[in-house]
Amino acid sequence: MIGGFSRSVETTAGRSGRGDGVRGQAPAASPQRIGQLDAVGDVQVQRYARSLQRYARSHHAAAKRRIAVAGDASRFEAASKTTAPDLVSIEQERLDLDR
Repeated sequence: MIGGFSRSVETTAGRSGRGDGVRGQAPAASPQRIGQLDAVGDVQVQRYARSLQRYARSHHAAAKRRIAVAGDASRFEAASKTTAPDLVSIEQERLDLDR
């Protein structure tokens, strides 16, 4: 992370792309950022990983997933119904992606 951060601030394009000014961070704060990154320990990384797992379980649970398959349904519909019995097939003429 430190190497990536350092490379991101080597050019004006990199600095502007980071959006530090938008987040209220002064350009002079960049050197302190390396120290902040270096101070992150195992406990913080593990805590963050657990929070990502909780987020994924609550927002990307199997019950909340929706899958769209485009193509000739006669070629995959029967096999798909074995794993997704609630499969809904919509003919192209009736498909309205705006609703």
